[in-house]
Amino acid sequence: MRLIGTFSQLIIAICLLIITIQMYAVPTYAKWKYGGYYKKLTSDCDMAMHNEAALRENTDFENHPNLYITSEIEMLVCHEYDLLRKKMLSMGIDENYLSLLNLESLENQKIPLKLMIEPHKMERF
Repeated sequence: MRLIGTFSQLIIAICLLIITIQMYAVPTYAKWKYGGYYKKLTSDCDMAMHNEAALRENTDFENHPNLYITSEIEMLVCHEYDLLRKKMLSMGIDENYLSLLNLESLENQKIPLKLMIEPHKMERF
């Protein structure tokens, strides 16, 4: 009987250790390992969207196919950003923390507010 009690305490301790690692250690590790790179990708993706929006408005892509290809390649950084975002979310990082990293990254770019907002505006009916 005593062996069963000791065994169940061991199982409980292992489960608590696993939960603690999953809830606290993994997200802390993800913040430390990927936080800076996430900010860089946020900044790079935002700049790629700005460049693509500027090219789309001012360029006839039929006459300049290389510019179209260049803008498509530049937008690949947004795919890498999305992958890292999903990876960090799956590692237990809170959505609010990722939003904070996004804002910190965009604030460091020193882009005028008008230029930052313009590509993200939705057309009204």
